[in-house]
Amino acid sequence: MTKYPFRALFVLLLPLAAILFDRDEFALWTPVGRFIIFDLLTILFIAYTALTTKRLRRISSISVLIGFSVILLGCLGLISTFYLETQAQLPNYGAALVDSARYLMFGVLILLLMSKLDANLFKLYMRVWMAAVLVVVTIGIGQVMAVIGISPFDTWFTWGNIRGGGYRIASTFRWQGPLVMFLGLSLPLLVALTILSRQATRVIVYSIFLTGALIVLLFTGARSVLLVLPLSFLPLSLAIPRRFVRVLAIPLCLLSLSAATVYNGELPRQILRITGSGDLASNMVDEGRLWIWGEGLELWGQSPIFGIGPSQLGEYIGKAPHNSYVEVLIEHGIFALIPLLLLVGSILVMAFKLVTCKGTYGERVLRSAMAAALLNTLLYQISASAITYRVFWLFLPLALWHYELLRVELGQETRIMGTRANQNCTQPDVFGPKPLLTVKVKRY
Repeated sequence: MTKYPFRALFVLLLPLAAILFDRDEFALWTPVGRFIIFDLLTILFIAYTALTTKRLRRISSISVLIGFSVILLGCLGLISTFYLETQAQLPNYGAALVDSARYLMFGVLILLLMSKLDANLFKLYMRVWMAAVLVVVTIGIGQVMAVIGISPFDTWFTWGNIRGGGYRIASTFRWQGPLVMFLGLSLPLLVALTILSRQATRVIVYSIFLTGALIVLLFTGARSVLLVLPLSFLPLSLAIPRRFVRVLAIPLCLLSLSAATVYNGELPRQILRITGSGDLASNMVDEGRLWIWGEGLELWGQSPIFGIGPSQLGEYIGKAPHNSYVEVLIEHGIFALIPLLLLVGSILVMAFKLVTCKGTYGERVLRSAMAAALLNTLLYQISASAITYRVFWLFLPLALWHYELLRVELGQETRIMGTRANQNCTQPDVFGPKPLLTVKVKRY
C-alpha cells in the first residue's frame, strides 16, 4: 500500500486516459484546439502537487535536463507566437498558444513524476501501462476481425478511427500514428516479459499478446512500422541461443497460424502499403512527405529565427509536418534546435547506458528492452510529428526510473518493475501478486 493515495490515483488514471481515451468521442473541442481527459488530469496533477508539496526529491541530472529541455521548447514556442502575432504573421494564434503550453505542461509533468513518485508508485505505473497494452492489443485484434468481416466483430469494432477506406485500424487511439508509437514503446517490454517468464502458461500468454501486437501493427497500414519493428526485438539478442525454443519458436508459430487464419487478401494489402509497394503505396513526391518538408522549409526561410509559429504548417499548406525534427525547426525557429538536440542527446545517452551496463541476465534483458523502446521513439519521430504524442511523454518517466536505478549506491537494495531481485534470480513479473525477486544494482 502506498502512503500517497491521491498520487496513486493520478498514476492510475494518467496512462489510462492517454492510452484508452484518446478518441474523438472522449475529446472536448474548443476554438483553440482539441482537449482530452488526459490534459485535464495533467493540469489537476500539477496543481495538486504544487499545493501539497513542500520539497521535491532529488532526481538525476538527465531527468532534469530532459524536463527543462521540453520546458525551454515551450518557452521558445511562446516567444515565436508572441513575435509573429505582433507582426501579423500568425494564421492561428490560439493553436500556437496551446501547442506551446502543451510543451510546458509535458516538461513540468516529467519533473514532478520523477521527483514525487516512489518505488511502489512506479510499480503501479508500470502495471497500468502493461495492462493498457493488453487492452489495446485486444481491441486491435477485434478491429482486425472487423476489417476482415468476421461477425460479430464487424458490428462491435467498426469504429470511426478505422481509416484508409476502412482497412487501417487504430485500436483505442484517434488515428494510426499514436498506436504505432505506443506499440513501438511496448513491444520490447512484451519481448522481455516473454523471455524472462518462467511459467509455461505465462510464456504462452505473453507470446499470444506479442503476436497480436505484431498483427495489429501490420493492420495499421503505416510505413513507420518498419522503423519500430527491428529494435523491438533487441532483447532477443541476449536470449539466443540460451532460450531460443521458448522465446522465438512460440511467437513465430502463433504468428504463422494467425497469418494463415486472417489470410483473405487483407494482410497482403497491409504489407504492400507498409513496404511502399503496389498501387496502395502513397506517393512520396506528389504532396507526400518530401513535398511537405520542401514547402515547410521554404516557409521557414522567410523567418528562420522565430519560425512560422507552433502548429502553423497545417494552416499554410493543409498538412502536418510528419517529422518532429523538421516540425520543431520550421515552426519554432532555429534556436529551438538547441533544446531538441539536448532532448535527443539525453535519450541517446540513457539508451546507451541502459544497453551497455553490466548486470545479471534479467537486468540486462529488461534494460535492453527499455533502451530499444527509447531508440524507437527517436526513430519514429522521422516519419511523424510524434513529439506531441502524449504516450511519448508518459513513457519517458518509466525509462528514466530504470536509468536512475543504475545510479543506486553499490549494494543498496532496490526494485525493478515492482519486483525484488538478486544475483541468482532476476525474473521481473509486473503482473505477479507479490514481489518475487531481489536485485542489487551496481553503481555506474
